[in-house]
Amino acid sequence: MAGRLIAHVRRKEDGSWDAPHDLAEHLVEVAELAAGFAEAFGGAEAAYAVGLAHDAGKSTAKWQEYLKMESGYQDEGDDHVN
Repeated sequence: MAGRLIAHVRRKEDGSWDAPHDLAEHLVEVAELAAGFAEAFGGAEAAYAVGLAHDAGKSTAKWQEYLKMESGYQDEGDDHVN
């Protein structure tokens, strides 16, 4: 699998594509957000760990192919992601 790992891609209202959201960046952002919410009840460390792991399965080659092809992002004859 060539290129970076992505968490998701989105088509804008005008039909153009937003930049793919990098998977590692997404996992850290979610982990930090979850830890912030869980801090109030002493669960920040556990929430951070779960946030890091929540989309780890998206790192597999099959899931990356699905994200790129099923969204239509890579299907337009141009490899936007790699």
